[in-house]
Amino acid sequence: METKKCYIYPLFIILLLLLKSKDLLGQTTVKGVVTDQRRRAIPFASVSIKGSYDGASTDSMGRFLFQTRQQSTQTLLVKALNFETDSLNVNLNELPDSLHIRLMEKANMLNTVTISAGNFVSGIQGKGIALNALDIATTPGMAADVFGAMQTLPGAQLAFGESGLMVRGGAPAETKTFIDGMLMKNPINAQVQGLSSRARFSAFNFRSTDFSTSGYSAQFGQALSSVLSLQTNDLPKKTSTSIRLLSVGGEVQQNIRHNNSGLVLTASLYDLKPSYTYINKSQIDWQQHPKSNSIGAQFIQKTSAIGLFKYYMDYSDSKMGIQNMALATDTAINPTGVRDDRSLGAIAIRNRNSYINSTYQDMVGEHWKLETGLAYNYAKDHIALPLGLAQRIDQSAQLRAVATYFIGTLSSLRFGTESFYTHRKDALDELFRAYQEQLTAAFTEADVFFNRKMVLRTGLRSEYSSYLRRFNVSPRLALSYKLNANSQVAANYGLYYQNPADKYLLLTRLGFEAVQGYVANYEFKKTDYNFRSELYYKRYSQLVREHNGILSNNGDGYARGLDLFWRDRKTLKNAEYRISYSFLDTERLYMDYPVSAVPTFASKHTFNVFWKKYLSAINTQVGAGYLFATGRSYYNPNNAHFLGDKAPNYHNTSLNANYITSWFKQLTVIYLNVDNVVGNRQVFGYQYAAGGGERQTILPATRRNILFGIIVTIGDKTFYD
Repeated sequence: METKKCYIYPLFIILLLLLKSKDLLGQTTVKGVVTDQRRRAIPFASVSIKGSYDGASTDSMGRFLFQTRQQSTQTLLVKALNFETDSLNVNLNELPDSLHIRLMEKANMLNTVTISAGNFVSGIQGKGIALNALDIATTPGMAADVFGAMQTLPGAQLAFGESGLMVRGGAPAETKTFIDGMLMKNPINAQVQGLSSRARFSAFNFRSTDFSTSGYSAQFGQALSSVLSLQTNDLPKKTSTSIRLLSVGGEVQQNIRHNNSGLVLTASLYDLKPSYTYINKSQIDWQQHPKSNSIGAQFIQKTSAIGLFKYYMDYSDSKMGIQNMALATDTAINPTGVRDDRSLGAIAIRNRNSYINSTYQDMVGEHWKLETGLAYNYAKDHIALPLGLAQRIDQSAQLRAVATYFIGTLSSLRFGTESFYTHRKDALDELFRAYQEQLTAAFTEADVFFNRKMVLRTGLRSEYSSYLRRFNVSPRLALSYKLNANSQVAANYGLYYQNPADKYLLLTRLGFEAVQGYVANYEFKKTDYNFRSELYYKRYSQLVREHNGILSNNGDGYARGLDLFWRDRKTLKNAEYRISYSFLDTERLYMDYPVSAVPTFASKHTFNVFWKKYLSAINTQVGAGYLFATGRSYYNPNNAHFLGDKAPNYHNTSLNANYITSWFKQLTVIYLNVDNVVGNRQVFGYQYAAGGGERQTILPATRRNILFGIIVTIGDKTFYD
């Protein structure tokens, strides 16, 4: 028996030593979450143990988890773009179940001044929120159109018979759309003059929007009035499927999420014939009801803690046709709207558009950030006219590189260069015109924070056009000063250039069009309140003008006004409302205008009010909106005063409702939008025959527009952020 114990005791001691050895060689799990000061998750933050290779990056919910063989007290480093780097000492032998780490934001902190004059920012890039994706989708009367929702912000004009964004006295062509910093030259579906068309893309494809009504960054050019900058979504939160069935068509979206990559696939088909036939009585004599289909893909690859590669692709095919079209199809042919008898009859247009966008960004070292991009856009129009068969081909390509050097915790210096290639060809039967050019640009910009109350942004942009054979140099300057924790004042100045429209460059070489812009701004901003007021003045020069059949850059003009915006998310229980007002005084001498006059796309007064409320008892959000705009000028050959006639004022009251429920345990939203509830007869103006004896009323496609649908999300029970 004693002999047996002599064997057991050594074996027991050896077993204890082996267990102790295994414990010494074991790993410690470090996990937690990284948020900002307002407890919002920070994705792609880097969390690591100083002096080792052990660490991880946070996911879309700000969570991190990694294992380490380090022991005792170590320093944990936490880094994230646009946040102060933080470090904390942790005892790895006595870790809590989960660490909660909060980072302090850099330039966007509530106690830090921001550059805001002329800018409406939403999403994660800005804290002075104007409109996010859900706002765009639920704005009454806008039918979830990105451009339509932006028209409700101060400074933007309501689109009557136009497509695109008209900002502070600017024509639609003066606003440019960028996706992840890359130009999208053709953001609108098939268009005919006198009818507005929707944007090609969905608001839910983008995590943030930056709508600059003036004073935009030197990073962007070729826009006299405004820039709409869209940032595509980062990694999808999870794998899910979204099915959207509407009274005008349907859309399917598939999100696929992997650890460090994601793929988003979309397909849509829209046909307005059933809607215009059975739901909304059309006021247009259609030859082909508007119809479109599209496919899209987005691939996102995380390459490092904050490195990100994105690929975005969109293809769309849209068409429409109208009987008894009384206008020429291009304002270059007939800018004042006087009807030419040769253009009487039907017009049908088919547009096919392909857009590819690839971008990459990452930190290079501790202080440098590198951003690169490549984009290509191909658009082709087939237009059937009484004059014959017309064709339009528009190609553009862009290559871009930007390097940013971060100075201290707030200031930065940015350098960049980009090159645009454009090829445009218009043909009518056997006749055609074409031109091509290479526009090269370089820019530099500095954000200098004197302290947390004052910031100066100064920039310089220069461009050279191979086709125009001219240079331009554009200085930009913006200064903001924070009065207290919730309010600040700002001012900016900028000189902006833009090539003349393609329709003119097909005819002859011209010079750059130009505008000088001045803005003064006051903003009050709290978590639930946002008020801003802006005064602006724009002086146009070198506008394209046609006089006695000769095109030149002898046109000019001005625009001045006041914009007001108020948003309240607290006063009304479970509700919010926003109000905006714009006053615009503008005149131009351009195109074939014989004298300086108020252009046909400008309303002197524009007023918008929107309200929405969530009814928790029935899981429903309801909303209402009222839009008002004073009548615009139109050409009447019987009036000796050029553009002296005014259309009736515009009134539009809209309602919408979203019922949130669950079908087969999947998130479901039932959506209803009614535009122009009271049925006002909206008259946008009149078109006159060449002799002035006959006229035709310009009307919207329908007197009242009712849109309803069902959205089902499979695999994700959370609603859109």
